[in-house]
Amino acid sequence: MIQTPTMERRISNLQAIANDPSVNNFARSVCAETASYLRELEQSGARLPNFGVGAIVCKGKKE
Repeated sequence: MIQTPTMERRISNLQAIANDPSVNNFARSVCAETASYLRELEQSGARLPNFGVGAIVCKGKKE
């Protein structure tokens, strides 16, 4: 598996959001699932496009 620094950073950021208790549960779940999916794709050897994971709305703070 070839781990690109950019993709690793994106996965790491998604995991950090998923573990942040100040973020609502739905957004945490979406970020956790997305990070898991990206990790699986990467481990399968798939070539991943350079897309902005930040486009996924993951930072819904609890009110």
